[in-house]
Amino acid sequence: MALDALRGLLVVTMALNHVPTTLDDFTNHPLGFMSSAEGFVFLSGLIGGYVYVKKMWKNGLGMAGACCWRRAGTIYAYHIAAFLIVFAGLGVFTLANDGILPINTPPLMGDHPATAVWSGLFLLYQPSLFDVLPIYFLMLLILPGILVALERGYRGLVLATSIAIWALANYFMPQTPYSGAWVHLGVFNPAAWQLPFVVGAVLGHAWANGSKPVRAPRWLILAASVLALAGFGLRHALIPPGMPGPSLDWLTNKNNLAPLRLLNASILFYLTYLAVMRWPRFFHWQPLAFLGRNALPVYAAHILVAYFINAFPDIFAEDTAERWFSTILMILSLFAVASLHSYFMAGRRKSAAGSAARRPFPKSLPSGPIAAAFKLFSR
Repeated sequence: MALDALRGLLVVTMALNHVPTTLDDFTNHPLGFMSSAEGFVFLSGLIGGYVYVKKMWKNGLGMAGACCWRRAGTIYAYHIAAFLIVFAGLGVFTLANDGILPINTPPLMGDHPATAVWSGLFLLYQPSLFDVLPIYFLMLLILPGILVALERGYRGLVLATSIAIWALANYFMPQTPYSGAWVHLGVFNPAAWQLPFVVGAVLGHAWANGSKPVRAPRWLILAASVLALAGFGLRHALIPPGMPGPSLDWLTNKNNLAPLRLLNASILFYLTYLAVMRWPRFFHWQPLAFLGRNALPVYAAHILVAYFINAFPDIFAEDTAERWFSTILMILSLFAVASLHSYFMAGRRKSAAGSAARRPFPKSLPSGPIAAAFKLFSR
């Protein structure tokens, strides 16, 4: 429940960051040099590591890998559906306004629409707001390999490899997204952003194995709290950085998840973990947990709502009342989509249960490859 609520909170803050709102101070990097995206990627790894290693133990690597890749396919489908709907919506807006594009039209969509479509289908073109789900998709593709390595006892190697890839990305790669004639990879460099997902998967695997929480010494909690306060002060210009502005920008760069940003995020993850362990009931926010359980369709739908809102700044952005209108519309949209998805999934589960009850089950199962095929297609 607590993880669902945290994931729901992250989805809400990401959604509000993408539209005109009066809540910017509470949603946009409120605690320091960490956005909601870091938390979303880390939680995705944590939950994925826990869930899919359990599937591996129960049904074997083949079935666990198939489930993992099927989930990746679902993420891709939601991403592409949102991409094509936004593309079509921008086209309808343009036709209805005598060829005038909305002000938030991604350049390639407006100038070379055919190129935008085919490069978008291959995830080579990730315009604004379309760069989180591709990271999630790519990480799920490699998650079975990570879990196999963890099961074989290579936890240190997995972490060392992930850290090395992150370090090489920060050392050799530019801090701006790669952008070419028909390629735009968004603001999340996969080589760097794999690290929070992998660390989350390692912790999720340990959690599934029954590892007990490590006792936190008071000095470590105090040190983490002091560093978190320092990050908060630097982010909100409450204390002097003690370094030139460009140096601080490099250390807190988001595209490559730069060192100071990574450190700040790690500290906040740790303190959040301690808070959840100490006060679990405080994190059982039912409405946010409801959104968290339906996070994928909610996140995909928020992209559509954000593009719609940002296409009409004269309605949603010019004064405080209009920004509150934008905020309320977005929040209501999130809960509406979560309700529809929950209702649809409940219907599917009921139908599947009825079909399973009517399906004749053989008294004895064949062995060998036939048994494997039977298990695969009888799920």
